[in-house]
Amino acid sequence: MLEKDEIVTSVIALAELSDKYARENREFEPFLEFIQGKAKIIPLHQSIAVEAGKLKKELREIEKNVSLADAIHFQTAKSVGAVFVTGDPDFKLVDGILFLG
Repeated sequence: MLEKDEIVTSVIALAELSDKYARENREFEPFLEFIQGKAKIIPLHQSIAVEAGKLKKELREIEKNVSLADAIHFQTAKSVGAVFVTGDPDFKLVDGILFLG
């Protein structure tokens, strides 16, 4: 998938990954460079933020643990017409995504 498709990710994902690497005392910079080389980083625009709030409400009707960050990731993909790919079990029952689980 990384080699043949255009990949996009939310800038919020970078914050989450940076947090994870910091908690694990791992160096994030090499992984960040890898992401930047493979994916287009989509900033959090006002329209994405507003729609993500609405989307979170809808997603919570399916899975009560969906976070606002999760909704931002999904809305970011939707905003550019991309398929949302995740292994997050909170999305297991959500339609319109590619669940890797």
